Amino acid sequence: MSDTETMIKLHERAAGGETLSATEAASLGEWYATLDAEEDALLAGDKTIAPTSDLALQSQIKQTTESVARVSREVKDLTKQNKALQDENRKLRRKLEARLAEHQAA
Repeated sequence: MSDTETMIKLHERAAGGETLSATEAASLGEWYATLDAEEDALLAGDKTIAPTSDLALQSQIKQTTESVARVSREVKDLTKQNKALQDENRKLRRKLEARLAEHQAA
């Protein structure tokens, strides 16, 4: 895994509310500072810093798309499981209500 990929994962964890270790937080802060410096240099017209390549961007887009698709599948699966549990819950409630009614009638 490249340093950029590692930093992106740390960024995603931090943005998602996960607490990073002191080392991870420091590394992420340094990466942010590096990105800011590169951006400032590019905006100032300094061509000595090469922007992220198209291949790297395409790779990031592909990874993000795959991640979104995976999460979407997981949500779909969880939704199915939730519906099945709700159906089972309704059946059990009906059985319980029937038994209670029988018990009260007796």
